[in-house]
Amino acid sequence: MTSVVQNQAEQVLAASLETALANGRIREKTRSGMRKVSEACRRIVERKDELTIANVVRVMSELYPGDHPAEQSVRNSSLSGDAYKQVIAAWKTHAEAVGRAKKVEIPSVGSEDFPDTLLNVVEPRSARLLIVSMRTALRNMRRQFQMLQSITPEKLIRHEVTSETPVLPAIERAREFSEAEREAIAMFLDPIEMGARGFNWDSVGRLCTESGEVVSRPGLRSALEKAAKG
Repeated sequence: MTSVVQNQAEQVLAASLETALANGRIREKTRSGMRKVSEACRRIVERKDELTIANVVRVMSELYPGDHPAEQSVRNSSLSGDAYKQVIAAWKTHAEAVGRAKKVEIPSVGSEDFPDTLLNVVEPRSARLLIVSMRTALRNMRRQFQMLQSITPEKLIRHEVTSETPVLPAIERAREFSEAEREAIAMFLDPIEMGARGFNWDSVGRLCTESGEVVSRPGLRSALEKAAKG
């Protein structure tokens, strides 16, 4: 599982950085700074250090003495500052995905489920119920893992919204979701899960990063809640 997630994470990271660098509103100097921020992030991840702005600037000063974005420039709420923070956020997502994958093991078993014929003879009854609960959880984990394997980087990258961006399909499509997909959406809406991943929802239902960057349109949370309910 780790290698699958790592490969997916690498693809998503590369696509995220490519999208960020392709922003037509930023200057070439900012793009150069973004590449330096990215290289500093890579070194920090390799060292298993914390991806903070202070650490990124410190590593840049080691790699590019006197020729890198200043810490205040990275922290600023400006076009350049947001671009630098977008690079750091992409690396944080990558590092967290790979780190979580290393802590999770999905067992490979010969049959899809623990046979009911064996479950029926498990005693005491409390142990039997516990095994049934664990089997259900394992089924859900398998379905969610299969869903993650099917996700391509293009589905995860936030593209720049313009006046020509098509409106999302009607929420009636939610009836096409499977139970496992609705459960995955519900977990995505969980404030504890979101906080652990560095995201939160604002008062108008937009998805935001810890640094305050808005990554969705208003109403996304409400739409996902309806989809999760089916």
